[in-house]
Amino acid sequence: MYDIGADPFEWTNLAAQPESREQLASFRSAAPSEFAERIEPSVESLAKLTWHPAMEGGPPASKPDGNPFPVHFTNKQRQTVELFWIDPKGQAKSYGSIAPGQTRAQQTRPGAVWSVGHLDPNRQLGHFVIGDRTAQAVIPATQPNVIVILTDDQGWSDLGCQGQMQDVQTPHIDALAARGVRCTAGYVTAPQCSPSRVGLMTGRHQQRLGIDTIPDMPLPAEATTIAERLQPLGYRTGFVGKWHLEPNVTCVNWLRRELPEMAGKPRAQIRIPWKKIQPYSPAAQGFDEYFWGELRQYRVNFELDGSQSQQQEVLKAMKQIENNDFRLDANGRPPSVSLNAIMLFPSIYN
Repeated sequence: MYDIGADPFEWTNLAAQPESREQLASFRSAAPSEFAERIEPSVESLAKLTWHPAMEGGPPASKPDGNPFPVHFTNKQRQTVELFWIDPKGQAKSYGSIAPGQTRAQQTRPGAVWSVGHLDPNRQLGHFVIGDRTAQAVIPATQPNVIVILTDDQGWSDLGCQGQMQDVQTPHIDALAARGVRCTAGYVTAPQCSPSRVGLMTGRHQQRLGIDTIPDMPLPAEATTIAERLQPLGYRTGFVGKWHLEPNVTCVNWLRRELPEMAGKPRAQIRIPWKKIQPYSPAAQGFDEYFWGELRQYRVNFELDGSQSQQQEVLKAMKQIENNDFRLDANGRPPSVSLNAIMLFPSIYN
């Protein structure tokens, strides 16, 4: 029982106070004595508590009051989280862990504050403030995996899901289209591979970076890529396939400026040294690991045993990159690293 005028947030329950006895007796005398059979609601039908993301200063202290009831905590994160009760002094007390995808019922009281974090209270994700009734507290997924697959120079009708050509078989892409969202009015920003890659990689019209055609490469080192935006958010990034954002033999203006001794030579005779290419490599544009190349020539920045390599090399067997959510496997060894943001740029489609 609350005095809403004096206590709009219902912090103080007046039911136990002596001066409330007469009012409680009146309520009870008028209350029904027979009730229909109780039907337990499903967790999904319960009201959802508001999720408060972690902020500087941490969660507020609890102000628990009233009778206990269950609150159902559901973990939508991709990793196990720790549940903490914040006591009235603002101290965190662990109440165990919740595995990914699992729901746990916890007895609590109105005004209690429950914090969620990784392993210890110093790595908080956020908190819930308990209301006046049983509810569900959904711990949201804060870092979904990001996978971008680009097929190069592919015609609109060259997909089975378009229903145009019977001689093109793309069953895996068709399956993605069937169970996903198709953006049928989305278009690339250029009819050539490199300029359109710049648009996709940076999220900007490539002309803003001085790129209209392939000879306008390389992608300026100061451009910000998807990978460079994801890394500060805790993502580990990877790149596989054709890059084509580095300087190449068609880049006449760049050659005149950076390698004048090569300018004017036939393309077959032009040689661009690695030290001139490296500043424009995937590693310089935010990718933690890369398997970069097409046809027969590849560059990587890791060894097969998982150690890092900064040398140009040709990789004879590609390693396997795997985590619990997706896997990339091509004649490799067991995984040595988990990536949660990866871009696959095959030079052909299948």
